[in-house]
Amino acid sequence: MTGNDQGLFFCWGVRWALAEKNYIEGSKRYGISIGHHDTDNVVRENEIRTSAEVGILFRKERTAAFQGHRNVIEKNQILGICKETGIGIDVQGQTQSIKILSNEIRETQAPSKRVGIRIGPDTEAITVAGNRIEGFAEQVLDLRKKG
Repeated sequence: MTGNDQGLFFCWGVRWALAEKNYIEGSKRYGISIGHHDTDNVVRENEIRTSAEVGILFRKERTAAFQGHRNVIEKNQILGICKETGIGIDVQGQTQSIKILSNEIRETQAPSKRVGIRIGPDTEAITVAGNRIEGFAEQVLDLRKKG
């Protein structure tokens, strides 16, 4: 799919789904958006190109119970984020138990203020491993409180 507002939009309790081998290009906002109680899904081997704001977004919902928990983001290609402050993968809200594994997240423009993976301050149990992240001002920005 090309030239859309929000490419693949998980909404209202999508569970146990597989989003695999999709081609998403030129999204005006997000390539893939996950949120409202969208749990236990696998997002694998997708090619997401030139999203304006975020390649893959975990939306901030009104309470922890409505977050997109226990999802796996694996072996995707996220290539080029247009907005100067864009993000490859953005995990917001009180999202829990996300695995971000073996993805290629690459920016070909100047790094500007772009971030490869941003982990929000209220998230929990976010696993980031084996990813190839290139061309960003910051590869992984982890905003969780340390202590």
